[in-house]
Amino acid sequence: MCQSGNHSRVRKRHACSRPFRNTLYQYAWASLQKEWAVEYYRRKRNEGKSHTMALRALANQWVRIIHALWIKGVRLTTRRYSNGRRRNIQRAPRDRVITEGPKVYAGKVLWSSR
Repeated sequence: MCQSGNHSRVRKRHACSRPFRNTLYQYAWASLQKEWAVEYYRRKRNEGKSHTMALRALANQWVRIIHALWIKGVRLTTRRYSNGRRRNIQRAPRDRVITEGPKVYAGKVLWSSR
């Protein structure tokens, strides 16, 4: 992010693989079927992030998870992730509640409006 006085601007990285960035974004969108991913997404929305920013943050979480698994040479299991999540959980501010967001029914993500 570049800041100058009262103006700030977010700059998009161009020195990266566009197909890979798009794949991560779509993977984050698809992972909203997982309970923890929906909780993370809603926490980011409650922090005031837009839908796109919240999905990018979720994609970044997936990058961290995949990289850690690769380095350690282990597979992702629900129990392993749940134990790690319990150790590192942080509560989101509760002053702003988003009523609009993804709803998951029968494995499909549906959107609700206010």
